[in-house]
Amino acid sequence: MKSSLRNMVLSLGGIAVGVAALLGAVHSLTARPIAEAAAAQAREAVAEVLPPFDNDPMAAAVDIDGCEVYPATMQGAPAGAAVRVTTMDGFSGRIVVMAGFDAGGTLTGYRVLEQAETPGLGAQADEWFRTAPHTVLGTSSELIVSKDAAPAAAGDAHSGAGPQQDAGDDAHSGASPRHSAPATETVDGITAATITSRAFLGAVNRARRAYQQYQESCKR
Repeated sequence: MKSSLRNMVLSLGGIAVGVAALLGAVHSLTARPIAEAAAAQAREAVAEVLPPFDNDPMAAAVDIDGCEVYPATMQGAPAGAAVRVTTMDGFSGRIVVMAGFDAGGTLTGYRVLEQAETPGLGAQADEWFRTAPHTVLGTSSELIVSKDAAPAAAGDAHSGAGPQQDAGDDAHSGASPRHSAPATETVDGITAATITSRAFLGAVNRARRAYQQYQESCKR
């Protein structure tokens, strides 16, 4: 009995060691190709989302607030940046987006690099936000899903801004002048995929803020 148990343990141990060695060998063989494929995908995405540039943005990459910022230049002058951002707020969790901006902060392009959203619904994000009337290309403000927008005050129906109080009214009331809220732009979300839409727009907003932080750091 003791001999059988010992042999069983030795056999199982040998199998475990063999499997571990096999997995290690497979990992060593596949890790490099996977990394190279990911780098190639990122490089293609950077070229796709940016305006014209003549440097190597990936060689100048910096990390800002958890985002990878790839600065682009043209003849030595800033041309914009591509920003790789990850959010875990998708309906199925992780969404990775590469967003491109010109020197003025306008969104020039994007590509969804990774997502596991519902086919036919949230998975449409890579195309949905490229086409009118819900395109985000060419925007330069914070983006929100239209159903999340606060009701506009009378006279502000086309501005997208919330109620504002005139500085003159503040002067007469004794109240302190209100600070202007950040400019926002509403976008129609993907039909029946509001969670994915919020996650995607939130990722683009975060990428834009990271680029703005990068621009500020360059002025110091």
